[in-house]
Amino acid sequence: MGRSKSDQFYHKIASYTFGHRVTLHDFNRIGEVLVSICRREAELDETPEHVFKTLNARSDASCDITAEKEQNFKADNVPGRLEMQCDLCKKAKPPDEFPLDTVSESCEHYPGVCFRCVVDYVHKNKTCPQPNCQVEVDQSSERVKYCHAALARMFIDYSVVYEENRRKMVSAVGNKITVFSISGDTAWIDYTPELTVPELMKEVEEQTKIKTSNQKIMYNDQRLRPYKTPTKPYLLSDYGIKQHESLTLIVPLFCIPEDLDCVVFDLSWEFPKKNPDFLDASCLAFENRDFLQVIDWNHPENDFYLKGAIKHTHEITYGGQEGHQTINVSLKALPTYVSGLYFVLSSWKSPNLSAFSNPSLKFYPESQPENNLCKTTFTHALNSQAVIMCSVVRQNERWLIFDSDEDCCVNGNSKMYNPIRKQIEKLIAKDE
Repeated sequence: MGRSKSDQFYHKIASYTFGHRVTLHDFNRIGEVLVSICRREAELDETPEHVFKTLNARSDASCDITAEKEQNFKADNVPGRLEMQCDLCKKAKPPDEFPLDTVSESCEHYPGVCFRCVVDYVHKNKTCPQPNCQVEVDQSSERVKYCHAALARMFIDYSVVYEENRRKMVSAVGNKITVFSISGDTAWIDYTPELTVPELMKEVEEQTKIKTSNQKIMYNDQRLRPYKTPTKPYLLSDYGIKQHESLTLIVPLFCIPEDLDCVVFDLSWEFPKKNPDFLDASCLAFENRDFLQVIDWNHPENDFYLKGAIKHTHEITYGGQEGHQTINVSLKALPTYVSGLYFVLSSWKSPNLSAFSNPSLKFYPESQPENNLCKTTFTHALNSQAVIMCSVVRQNERWLIFDSDEDCCVNGNSKMYNPIRKQIEKLIAKDE
């Protein structure tokens, strides 16, 4: 490829990275600034000349880009957005997720491997990650540190940052623990090892106005139970909880009134713009950890285990852009041994849910479809093949609806339920 197309290629990268047109004579300065920032984050000295070879200084052989590489730089279906395909993981990524130079000075190929693949591959193999290049790479080299720094700056783990800041805040006010919910409600509790779980739940109720009967407090993926025996409560020390710790408060999405019987779970989605496919709505019934039966398109009802109390509608709407499948449940007709219902959306053919927009669930009385009692959507499960949209759990003769979280993302679909069943069993075990 001639120099003009090579320059045009790098010009596109810079234009996308900086958000505006960048003239060619600015490339040297751009490169120096980017490398300077990454080296500063890695706490390295000033950049030696050999670390960053300016584009103009490269020979035609070292910077030559084949037609195949040019095709890797492409626009996706978002107007104005450009992406490059990593030569190693084959994933399309923004240009700023690729290094400007090779991982070793001895390499003479185009730098076509993304930062993440460079870091992971060099750590495991100690050689250049570019296919067909076997140049040995020192993990402590300045170029590898540059890639580490760029990756860390690009993908900040905000959960770590949050936890560090939270601990600083809690330690500043003395011996406290925090109990927070996904909605943002937070309770600050005075900590003593002898504090009982019922006392903790009562204090949470006073601060957040959430009744103790609707509280599910988790620590290290384990639910805090109030009592060991009917007269002996659990202490915080029994669960290994120490000062400045953070506990998670899970609150039901909806508490179904006792007089409500026939209800509808309406699961919907928007169809993909390309490669037509649809989602399957399923309901998996459990007796504690034991799987009982699935209700879905192929198994619309069950008279033996579920007494016909759950029915799939056999209906899917193809008109327009939105699809629906509904599942009707008669709560009072359910056998008493049924302890939980888990509603799942899964793709039929697609490897994940990313092609489907706005998957959601609505819940309403069968006789009043316009009376939407609760609704939930999700965006965190787009890279999984299925998501457990919600769980309906029997608790002291009441039915409670709980929203999904990150643990509800799972592979599997209506052709292969085993992964979904195993994940539900794990979720049930956390609650025991």
